[in-house]
Amino acid sequence: MAEHHPIEVRPPDIEPYRASSSGVEFVHSFDSGRPGPSVMLQALTHGNEFCGAHALIEVLDSRLLPQAGKLIVAFANVAAFARFDFDDPDASRYIDEDYNRVWADDVLYGPRDSAELRRAREMRRFVDAADFLLDLHSMHEPGRPIMVCGMVDKHLELARKVGLPADLLIDTGHPAGLRMRDRGGFNDPASPRQSLLIECGQHWEKRAEVEMPLLTEKPSELVRKSEIYFSIEPGESQLPATIDYVGADHFVWASDIPHWDSEFPGNLEHLRNHTVLSEEVKEKILYKNAQRLFNL
Repeated sequence: MAEHHPIEVRPPDIEPYRASSSGVEFVHSFDSGRPGPSVMLQALTHGNEFCGAHALIEVLDSRLLPQAGKLIVAFANVAAFARFDFDDPDASRYIDEDYNRVWADDVLYGPRDSAELRRAREMRRFVDAADFLLDLHSMHEPGRPIMVCGMVDKHLELARKVGLPADLLIDTGHPAGLRMRDRGGFNDPASPRQSLLIECGQHWEKRAEVEMPLLTEKPSELVRKSEIYFSIEPGESQLPATIDYVGADHFVWASDIPHWDSEFPGNLEHLRNHTVLSEEVKEKILYKNAQRLFNL
């Protein structure tokens, strides 16, 4: 039995997410039908790094849909992940070669063959269509999460906008081969395409049990059953999806009247005329939830 760090997080069951309408197994594409950027979220670049797969399952199960552009949710090296062995977990990092070192054109379009190259060739069209890419990884050794910003300053700017994690890394690429996040326009300073790679800590370390020992349920479930309220502005793009996920009973209208840049009464009319929210939901946000919150 190979020595390894304790496995505190179990590999998720991704089989329910095999079938998709994208034409490629384990790759899900959601088109809003409206102009906008294409955003790609990818996990399982390495088969033994499955914390990102847990995150993508949460995204898919929450039915988070784009209000503009497209969202691509992809489980990458699923063949390596399928071989995960609790006695030798590092062996499932890849099958033949590192999936994240094969993204140069001369390799992708070349004569070589491997399990990872075959999967990368399936995935290439999604990667090349993405305007924004987040590649979810974890690390072999325990450590603080790090956002790897690549070789171009534009990615550092994006990481600062994202805001988490606090530690950012500018590097010089990988000597063993081109990473997916450095492919094509991602590595061109003149291109608007941007990518980030996050290292989320040690592969199988369940830090949440240490940092939040009293949290026995998902935060979303606690919100649904509790008297917790969020103030909203009607122009927020994810508002309908968030209300659908958490429930309309937890949102109240934020007037913002005391501020010099207040949009009142325009934002009130915007909410009243919202084309996606139902009249029942609007009534809850405008006054019914506030009545319950303040016992009016």
